[in-house]
Amino acid sequence: MESAAFVMVPNTTETNNGTEPPRIDSDISMTQQIMLVVLFIAVLVFILGGNLLTIMAVVRTPALRTVPNMYVVSLAVADFLTGAIIPYYAISFFPSLQEKLNANKYMCLSRYALFHLFVAESIACMVVIAFDRFLFIKYPLHYRSITSHRKAGIVIAGTWVASILVGMVPLWEYHWNNDCTSFEVLTRVFRLYGLIPGFFLCLLLTALFYGYIVKKALAHQREALARRASQLSGSSNPVVSSANDWKSVKVFLLVFGVFVACWFPNFTLVFVGYFADVPKTLVFFTVILGFLNSGMNCIIYAWQNHHFNNAFKTILCGRRRRASTSSDGPTQVVRIS
Repeated sequence: MESAAFVMVPNTTETNNGTEPPRIDSDISMTQQIMLVVLFIAVLVFILGGNLLTIMAVVRTPALRTVPNMYVVSLAVADFLTGAIIPYYAISFFPSLQEKLNANKYMCLSRYALFHLFVAESIACMVVIAFDRFLFIKYPLHYRSITSHRKAGIVIAGTWVASILVGMVPLWEYHWNNDCTSFEVLTRVFRLYGLIPGFFLCLLLTALFYGYIVKKALAHQREALARRASQLSGSSNPVVSSANDWKSVKVFLLVFGVFVACWFPNFTLVFVGYFADVPKTLVFFTVILGFLNSGMNCIIYAWQNHHFNNAFKTILCGRRRRASTSSDGPTQVVRIS
């Protein structure tokens, strides 16, 4: 979770306690700068457009205004804001602009504060979404009495408050040597004993929730097959007894899987970077991959959920929305994934 490839991994030079990061060359050609600008604009449009589309779909489509989708919107807002600060990080590829950032401590610190705030909220949303799906699977008959829009709003507010606190840490826990690179500015304690353990703990909790969900899903699929084989009626258990219910779970599993695939390499390299040299090209790839994750969820929703797909078409193509025929029972959540 770094600003750019060249600022993430310390080299072997014994300067500043061996944590001086590799530098980008100052002789970037005009052609290279233009290519970088085009690349960053494309990534920016991809992330901002996809998340704005997700937010609009939920706001404008009654079938999507469910409690779980409140968490989806919070995640989309965090991803949207993550994309919005890409220009702030793109500065690092332009030496003249980077020099100005190096000379302004608070501009530099705010870059890391905002980044950690938004990424922390994305991670928190992943955990909350997994917990919500866990409640739906564990207590299907009581799910609607356990959850509500008001309770979801309180939870979302709590995640943002916690994320703001995480983002504020770089503002009071930092090193400053007129060098706005992450291994120089962010403290070892904050990253090795705060950010990285927190990230992996959240991944573990989310994986445990989804592990339980998958276990129950497979068990009920076996029950349904056994009942059909014995010519009994289909399973009446509302947990994951229908293909739609299982598909709704698979959507969030896919969202979580993509998130892990995009951010796990970066967090791992940040950890390894404190103990060994890591190729800056590899680090650069993980940075871009992490940012791209912020725009992936919209694609997943459109691909896997017909309610989101129809809502996107309505927004982009002006098609008239079809009224939802879903019931108001617990299986209503098939619309949210």
